Amino acid sequence: MPAFGNEISPDSGNTNRFRFDGEYFDWETGTIYLRARSYNPRTGRFTQPDPYLGLHNMIFGDEPRRINEREDLLGLHTYTMVPDIWAIMQSGNLYVYTINNPIFFNDPTGLKVNPIGVILGLGGGAALGRMVADHFGHTGWRRASIIAGFTVGGAIIGNFAPGLVNKLATQLSISMGSTALVKAGTVAGTLGVAKHQTWQAAEQWVRATFNAVKHTFNVPNMGTRFVDGFNQAKGIIHEVKWGTQSLTQAIQQQINKDAWLLRHGHVNEVVWHFHRSFITGLGGPTQPLLNELLRHGFKVIKH
Repeated sequence: MPAFGNEISPDSGNTNRFRFDGEYFDWETGTIYLRARSYNPRTGRFTQPDPYLGLHNMIFGDEPRRINEREDLLGLHTYTMVPDIWAIMQSGNLYVYTINNPIFFNDPTGLKVNPIGVILGLGGGAALGRMVADHFGHTGWRRASIIAGFTVGGAIIGNFAPGLVNKLATQLSISMGSTALVKAGTVAGTLGVAKHQTWQAAEQWVRATFNAVKHTFNVPNMGTRFVDGFNQAKGIIHEVKWGTQSLTQAIQQQINKDAWLLRHGHVNEVVWHFHRSFITGLGGPTQPLLNELLRHGFKVIKH
């Protein structure tokens, strides 16, 4: 069967209703039911436009992100909006299926593309295998066997339940301490496989994992500090970065504000999280940025 699901010489005696990607096939219309709309495998296109994307989210996504937030000399709040590459790619053609790439993506709801479960399973399984081996101190052939076993298992699970892989990774990483808070001015974890398709998903994961919410601080003589997550009960700031980050002027301003809040007792801890970009495969702080974060006693976690 071709990647877009158009069957070649289909068996007329095959009465199985569940065909391409395990979805329901309508014999009368020749389309596949994907809940929000139907998909025509002969054309590789949906029969209706995407009902999810519109003028409100086709450029900046569902959770628009602002950077370089600051107050100018007149006291006006200014910022720069960051385009969402996934929203732009999907809105380029509202009838297209999986951004014209059904090898690496599927769309079970007709609303949003998802990475194929096996790919997630392979990466997630390998990451879990390394995590388990490191936790129990295994080396050599035993370490290699554990990683290989988790990789194969992750691929099998991912094929049937891709969402389960990410849930297992999250729970194991928390219980084994790979995302546990570390001493001030130190680094925890290493950059693993990209677990989140977008920076919004990375932020949501951090907020959910560390019981944090978006928060705003007013810093004297520096302006407003918008943090990605703040655990009010523990007084911990959680800043989330996606992809490779360098010590830009905007990031330096964020660091200065966080340092002031920490130094004056408005927060108890400052934690910066770095996630690998799902698009570029890159992530983490440059050495100058890492040095600056550690110099102020911040905690740095690489996911």
